Parts: sequence; structure tokens; C-alpha cells
Amino acid sequence: MQIRFNEHGRSMVEMLGVLAVIGVLSVSGILGYKFAMNKYIANETINELNIRASAISHHMEQYIENNYAGDIPMEMGPVMRMGYPITARMHPQYVDYFEMFISEVPSEICKLLLQSQWQAPYSIFIGTTQYESSVDICTQAEKVELAYEFHKDLLPEAEIEEKDRHEIMRC
Repeated sequence: MQIRFNEHGRSMVEMLGVLAVIGVLSVSGILGYKFAMNKYIANETINELNIRASAISHHMEQYIENNYAGDIPMEMGPVMRMGYPITARMHPQYVDYFEMFISEVPSEICKLLLQSQWQAPYSIFIGTTQYESSVDICTQAEKVELAYEFHKDLLPEAEIEEKDRHEIMRC
């Protein structure tokens, strides 16, 4: 007589296979979440830079009339919503421009800011060393400082050159 065992449940190999699949999905989910959060932070940083640049641009005529030089007071405070210290100042050489500096930007956010379709910073600072704007520079330090330059009218570079050409032709 043959005894039949009714097997119920799963074998150890099947359970290990399920755990391996869950592990792979978890790791990919965590990495995807981290990328999505970094992208969100980069987009919020760009949005806040636009808002702050607009606020400064609104007062630029007053600064120019009063021959204002140096740091520009930040109406929204010296720290961005994402926790990065920010300063602004009149451009030392060109009256129609102002600069904004964001400090302590993590390298992952720096890369995303440079890869975005928004304007690139004119310089990246690591400590006191100044570099050209490049994604490769972002990987050289844990945190960097980004320097952006804005025209008083917040015009793109091509429109500024066209505006300057028209002013030269009028003279």
C-alpha cells in the first residue's frame, strides 16, 4: 500500500525566489523614489529662483537710479524653501544685471539643475575655486555653490543681444 501525502504550502526554494523578486522590486522602487524626490527638489529650486529673480527685477530700476552696489536684500529671506542659503547682489561690472548665489547644493541636485532646460549657472564654486558650468564639476564635491546671472528685465540672452543692437542703431 502506498501512502499519499497531501503537500500544502511552498517549498523553501519557491519562498527564496519570491523574496528575491520582492528585494529587486524594493530596491528599484527606492531608487526611483529618490530620483523623483531629487527631480522635485530641482524643479522647486528653479521655481523659487524665478520668483526671487522676478522680485529683484521689480526693484532694479530703483537700485540703478540710486547707484546701489553690493548685496541686494532678499524679500523672501536668506534661505530657500529647500534649505539652501541664497544671496543676491548687483553685478559688479554691468549695471543692468544682478547675480544670485545658491550655496550648499547637493551634487545630485546640481546635476539635475544643469540638465534642465532652464538657464545654466555661469559658474560653479567648490570652496573658493570657480569652475565653468559643467555636470562633471557637480560630481567633484558633495555640496557646491551655483552662481546665476539675470538681466534686469529677465530677458533671455538672445533677446538682450537684439535689444542692445536696436539701442546701438538708435544712437
